[in-house]
Amino acid sequence: APIEIVRAEARVAQAQQELTNSETSLLQQESIVKNALSRSGLASPAVAEARVVPTDSLALPQADQLEPLGDLTERAIKNRPDIQQTVINLDNTKIGLAGSRSQLLPSLDVQANLQNNSLAGSLNSLWNIPGSGPNADPFFVGGFGSALGQIFRRNFPDYSVGFQLNIPIRNRSAQADYVRDRLSLRQSELNAQRQVNELRVNVQNALTGVVQARARYQAAVKERQLQEQTLDAENKKYALGASTAFQVVQTQRDVAIAQASEVASLAAYSRSRVQLDLTTAQILGRYNVEVAEALAGKSSKPMDPPVVR
Repeated sequence: APIEIVRAEARVAQAQQELTNSETSLLQQESIVKNALSRSGLASPAVAEARVVPTDSLALPQADQLEPLGDLTERAIKNRPDIQQTVINLDNTKIGLAGSRSQLLPSLDVQANLQNNSLAGSLNSLWNIPGSGPNADPFFVGGFGSALGQIFRRNFPDYSVGFQLNIPIRNRSAQADYVRDRLSLRQSELNAQRQVNELRVNVQNALTGVVQARARYQAAVKERQLQEQTLDAENKKYALGASTAFQVVQTQRDVAIAQASEVASLAAYSRSRVQLDLTTAQILGRYNVEVAEALAGKSSKPMDPPVVR
């Protein structure tokens, strides 16, 4: 019927629009990948015109090697950088609390001093006058040599010992600082516990998402197989004159929708696995990304100076 032709043309136009949207989205994702992998980004014409060709394809493993929820949670708590940063902040807060508490305690300062003196003074000018030398005491003749000798022989030592005891009485400022630091520590502990609780929920949701995504994919595969069997039966009925071309085309459209749903569910499964690896801090190891040299602050490979264009 003519109206069916118009409806089919509208469907074709809609499919062409969806294809254009998909191609545009693909180009946008390629630009993000190029900007992340290249130094100059899209400023280089060769990089801007190059296409990103995936070397692998979406695949569903025969069986998910999923660890128990408790192991995944412990791994996430141990390896997540945000959790480690929270632990460091807690340690810093505890150190500040210890410093505030020390201001409330008595303090005792002890000071000891040991000093060697010299009383030789400057060289006596009468020492070199004939007839006066033997009458002068060599110990008090003076001069640099006599001064050093008296110092090293410790002829005139001075000793002193002192101490100072401070006992704070109703130190309002120190008490306020101590209470404030205690409240800050308590708040930091609550935030850390809340962060751990949220992490446990996220790990559980990510694990549940992987299981659900696999079930959806298996259901989509089953639906696609059934639609293909329906299309085969419809073609046989059409060959025998028991069906119409419209019904065959409609069944073909149902098969195409089932195939698209299968691909979408497979992509959703891959995203759920990536989300699980990201939540449990296994994403770098999964894709063989090493950050040990970055943490150590050194690189085994020679680095060229950056060129700004």
